[in-house]
Amino acid sequence: MLHRKNRLKRSSISGYTLVEMLTAISVLVILAGIAMPQVSKMIESGNRAAAIKNIKQLGMSVMMYAADFDHIYPSAYAMDGDDLRMNNGIPAPVAIPTGWVQDGYHNSDDVMKGDSVHWANVIMPYVKQPSFFESPGLEVQNVLKSSVKDSKEAIKCGFTYNGYLHQYPVQQVKNPSKVPIFWNGLGKTCIQGFALTNPYLVSSSAKLNANRKGALLGGDVCKIGSYSYRNNGFNVYGKSVVVVYADGSAGLLNFEKEMLRTSTIATAIESKQSFTHRSDGRNVKLFDPDED
Repeated sequence: MLHRKNRLKRSSISGYTLVEMLTAISVLVILAGIAMPQVSKMIESGNRAAAIKNIKQLGMSVMMYAADFDHIYPSAYAMDGDDLRMNNGIPAPVAIPTGWVQDGYHNSDDVMKGDSVHWANVIMPYVKQPSFFESPGLEVQNVLKSSVKDSKEAIKCGFTYNGYLHQYPVQQVKNPSKVPIFWNGLGKTCIQGFALTNPYLVSSSAKLNANRKGALLGGDVCKIGSYSYRNNGFNVYGKSVVVVYADGSAGLLNFEKEMLRTSTIATAIESKQSFTHRSDGRNVKLFDPDED
């Protein structure tokens, strides 16, 4: 009898009632609910800091390139013979590294030669790590999916180059602390294996001489921007995008506040619609090296 009493006593001390277990689970759920937003903020903060570090490195790479090539910014475009390679008036995406796509086109001699003058490839020798092209925490899109076989490693690119700086003299940028070299011009997206320019220059005939100081083919230069808005895409890190300026400084830019002034864009932002906006220059002054 004494043995049985001792066993019951131990059971009552070491065991938990159903109410106690439910209470403990409820407390854990509440604590997890409190902790999760903080964890998300910590992750976003880490991604933001890494993105600023990466984009600053790309800016330094451009400046090192310019120092070696007559203090001229790199080309914003690939070449197609003597012309800039364009798709319906928009700069064509360029494979990085050159020739990684083994599909018979992107790795052909002519295309690789044209790709080799593009900003993403000319700064490659100055970029310490391919990961500096990446904007951490963003969705990675592989344009060619799994259809490409036997290919080199494709670089993930989450930043776009300011096409207004195409072949532009470094010393002539009027306000280096305000003119971006790179920014999150793809919204919340990294493109695997390809680099893009945004905004960009064209002429009224949709052609521009490779050297912006040379003869234009058929008209005056127009300043065009193409902004793809997907899933609140201008708010990449919080309410901002990361940017590196022509003076080498890097940080956050509230893109909507600084640039998006037209009613079309404002309406789309308010309703969270998807759209592509092309500007005639009124809303892209932020990128213009000729602006004070």
